[in-house]
Amino acid sequence: MAMEALRIAAKESKFMKFILGGFIFLAVGGLVFTDINGYFRGGLPNTTVARVGETEIHIAEFDRGLRGFLQKSGLKMAQAYDAGLVNAYLNARIDNVLALQEAQELDIVVGNDILTKQLRSVFPGASKDEIESNLRARGMNEAQMSQILAQGVQTDVIARVPSVLKNYKSKTLDSVLARYDREQRSGSTYTFPTSKLSDSIEVSDSDIENHYEGVKASRYTIPETRVFTIGTLTADELKKTLPSITDADVRADYDSRIADFIVPEKRSLAQAVVNDPDQAQKIYEAASKGTSLSKALKDVTGDDTGFRDVAPYEKKGLPLELATPSFSDDVKVGSVLPPIKTILGWHVVKVTKITPELQKTFADVKADLKDELSNTRVFDALYEKITETEDLLDTGSDFADIQSKTSLKSTDTKAFSKGDTSKFPEALTQALEVSESVLDEIFNLPIGGASYPIETGEDEYIVIGVKDVNESGFTSLKDVRDGIEKTLKMERINAQAQQNVKALEDELNSGTSSIKNIVKKYGAKKTAFKNKDRNQGNAFIFKTSKDTFSAKVVGNKVTIATVSDVNFKTETAKDEGEKPSSLSNIVDSLKRQFQRQKVEISINDDLLKAQYRPDNS
Repeated sequence: MAMEALRIAAKESKFMKFILGGFIFLAVGGLVFTDINGYFRGGLPNTTVARVGETEIHIAEFDRGLRGFLQKSGLKMAQAYDAGLVNAYLNARIDNVLALQEAQELDIVVGNDILTKQLRSVFPGASKDEIESNLRARGMNEAQMSQILAQGVQTDVIARVPSVLKNYKSKTLDSVLARYDREQRSGSTYTFPTSKLSDSIEVSDSDIENHYEGVKASRYTIPETRVFTIGTLTADELKKTLPSITDADVRADYDSRIADFIVPEKRSLAQAVVNDPDQAQKIYEAASKGTSLSKALKDVTGDDTGFRDVAPYEKKGLPLELATPSFSDDVKVGSVLPPIKTILGWHVVKVTKITPELQKTFADVKADLKDELSNTRVFDALYEKITETEDLLDTGSDFADIQSKTSLKSTDTKAFSKGDTSKFPEALTQALEVSESVLDEIFNLPIGGASYPIETGEDEYIVIGVKDVNESGFTSLKDVRDGIEKTLKMERINAQAQQNVKALEDELNSGTSSIKNIVKKYGAKKTAFKNKDRNQGNAFIFKTSKDTFSAKVVGNKVTIATVSDVNFKTETAKDEGEKPSSLSNIVDSLKRQFQRQKVEISINDDLLKAQYRPDNS
């Protein structure tokens, strides 16, 4: 919020950034590092990092805030960029802009009494004159400061609104749910086989055959299996067949590209970056007289946030505005350059070291160059083998022909089906990581057919050939007949029992029959239970009213339940840390998603990369 509130108020100062910096640190500190690369890009000026609706975040103010945030991390900018911290910080800035815009849309008004308290908290014990004097020294007046503080309160209100919902707790609902959770029941269950509640069941041959035909496609299919031959060619194997690299080869390569072995000149630079050209001039004058650059910056501005410690640069690694004067022939070690204007502000640069351009000798690079030549030759040969394999396939060659002409080392797999991933050889698993279509390809090839080359690593490729195919079929009826007969009988027994169980329940509840009679008649087994808690396994018990009977069919058993006692366990104090947070997470996610979808957000990714990752690595 801080820098955007400042920009909207049309005034900026390091003093205000110091006051409001806490908002940024809190925002980034609690930030989930979500990807912001999905937003629309393009159409932004080359000094604008992002646009949120009508609000722009400029590179100069963004850079100052980012460097202040990372000041104690010890990370270099390129490291912060690679770790996602630059994007994360930009993400937090975007959220701050959205919060301020939402507060303004809602016309949230901050009263003078609140502003007075806020102002007094910034200047504890100071008189009105002292406050005004302090503000004037930083280029502000009390009205401007009040506006910034008001915007801070507004965005704080917006941040707190969701917490009202996610922390809402109904006492009535809580009481009901607590009673529901604490309920316990005691009683007994009686179980006996469903066959005791049904007539004798017979299953005919036609019943078994009809069932088999109806389900064989889904239950009794034997999938096609295949045996494959996997041919492999590695760089190490290929290397054995190639001629050795001679010293003459290495020397010829060195001479042909000698310019590649020049180490460019590097200059180590310290920088102080500010917005104000007058301040930059004062820093330059002080540094030119021997004051350290960081001290000169702090003396002039009051802090050293804009200081960039000494780092080595090649000329191509700097923006043109900095590169040209910093690498001028008349610049010496210790030179302090007059203020230079870039999109980040005004730079005062001190050159602390000059490392001249260096031409590496043949002796310096001979060993590395020989390894490089050897590897290049091997990989070129490997690529030629891949191309040769593809050409052979295009002309109709089978796996055996390819193997003999390209010297593939081959191994046979065990038979496996397309869906039996547990039997896939490691080479096939690696090939599937390269392309999921490989499996479909090899299971559609004829015997003797071969796949196109698959690069399963930087230094090897494989070709998969079909050695044998076992066609798909069905398990015979003879092998599954007994199982089908048993299944059909049990299904019909349970169906009859399901029809009769309601009548049994009615008899017990009406008094027409007693549970003793049921135990005697069906050989039911009694199991007592006491103080059972409510859970999924006890749902049947908790659907049974006290002093009544409920009956149901579960699997191959009839179960009768009766509840003799209902009680409520003593409530214990709940650990605040164990409260569910799902509602909190949902509310935060929905709020953030809604805020970001209702306005157009544009991000200048090219500017971020150019500024913080100039080598594009």
